Order: sequence, then C-alpha cells, then structure tokens
Amino acid sequence: MKILQQILDKAGLAPTSRFKILSNSKPGKFHIVEIFKDGHLECDCVAGSYKQPCHHIKVVKNHLSKCHQNQNKKTSTKKKV
Repeated sequence: MKILQQILDKAGLAPTSRFKILSNSKPGKFHIVEIFKDGHLECDCVAGSYKQPCHHIKVVKNHLSKCHQNQNKKTSTKKKV
C-alpha cells in the first residue's frame, strides 16, 4: 500500500487534503471528501461515486470559501509600516 501511495504522490494524483463530513441521510455515518492538487474534489458517497455533485463537496467548498474570505480580511486590515 505504501508503494501505491508513493506512486500516486509522485504523479500528483494523491489527495492533498481530506475532510470528514457527517451524512445527512445516515446518522452517525461520515463521508470523506478529498481535495487533489489540481483543485478537484471527490466524495465517497453514492453521488460522488458517479461523479455527481453532492452535499458533502458543497459543505467543503463553502468552508474553504469562508476560510479564504477570513484570511483576506485579516491581510487587508493589517497596517502597513
């Protein structure tokens, strides 16, 4: 398994980040959303297995967007010396 991971890493095909998102339809179950180097996201839910948009990817995109906005606010409010 380590060899496969190394091959994927070298080829730039391994996910760079993973998020664990709670399922809406199955209490206590989580889905994994992975972000890849090229920026695309994949989810292990049923919709994701068919490469369809899903709620879990939307949650991650919204979270990342808010983080990016907050980061921009912090950098724009710093005073220049």
